[in-house]
Amino acid sequence: MLYNLIAEHDVPVESHSYYVKYAPAFLFIILPLIAARPCFERNLKSAGIIGISFTLFLIVASITSPL
Repeated sequence: MLYNLIAEHDVPVESHSYYVKYAPAFLFIILPLIAARPCFERNLKSAGIIGISFTLFLIVASITSPL
C-alpha cells in the first residue's frame, strides 16, 4: 500500500533488476514493525515503541531521500 502511494504509475520498467534492487529495501523498512508485534504481545512496550518508531523513521527517510 505504501508503494502505491509513492510510486509513479506510468513508469515502464524494462528489466526486473529494478525490482530485485529495491525489494530488499522495502522488506528492511517493515522488518522492525514485524518484530514489534511480539513485543506488545509479551507486554514489552518500550521495545515495541522503539520498533515502531524506527519503522516510521525509515519510511520518512526513504520517502524524502533522492534516488
